[in-house]
Amino acid sequence: NQRAVIWIDGRFDRILYSGIYALWKVGREVLVEVIDVKSPQFVHEKLDVILDAGASKAVLNEFIVEDNHIGLYFENGNFIGNLKPGRYAFWIGISKVKLYQVDLRVKSSDISGQEIMTADKVSLRLNTLVNYRIVDAYKSVSMVEDSTQALYREAQLVLREVIGTRELEAILAEKDSVAKELEERLAARMIKYGIEVLSHGIRDIILPGDMKEILNKVILAKKEAEANLIS
Repeated sequence: NQRAVIWIDGRFDRILYSGIYALWKVGREVLVEVIDVKSPQFVHEKLDVILDAGASKAVLNEFIVEDNHIGLYFENGNFIGNLKPGRYAFWIGISKVKLYQVDLRVKSSDISGQEIMTADKVSLRLNTLVNYRIVDAYKSVSMVEDSTQALYREAQLVLREVIGTRELEAILAEKDSVAKELEERLAARMIKYGIEVLSHGIRDIILPGDMKEILNKVILAKKEAEANLIS
């Protein structure tokens, strides 16, 4: 349960496993730091110097948490804690360590090509855009294998629920209220995954060719009726 960090003339030299060693110190200053490794995380005030040396790669695993991210540290299946942005090191072979890096920035996801049947039996395709961010990193990795895929799947289910209960004319006339309901429903579903939905808007509504022709005829007939009335 011990390792030794060797410094020669003030510079990092190597790390030794458990055992008995003899080091020459004639004509040089040798410093030996004996470190307890019952915990797999290695903490040292000169961590950057040690990690930059190739001699440490055989005994230490490096883990970097980038800015606007958070790290999650699990040991033997148990959650130990969060890691702030920075550089970390873990002893190799001490215990089973699992590390995750979670992006906390706002992200967008395209929900495209979803074909849905409306309440009046019109088949249409919807493209929507979801803006979201992770607010609970632990939930985002512990509740689901891939939070992005979970978001995509739930967004598709919400689309079917909302569009399938409305007729085509209502969907086209009330796009803002439809988008608001999409956002509210998806936000409620994603809380359990640690994700905050910021918006869920409709980008495109794509109608079949024959339905476009019918709608164009309806619009033309309405305009002709208005023109006749004005005349």
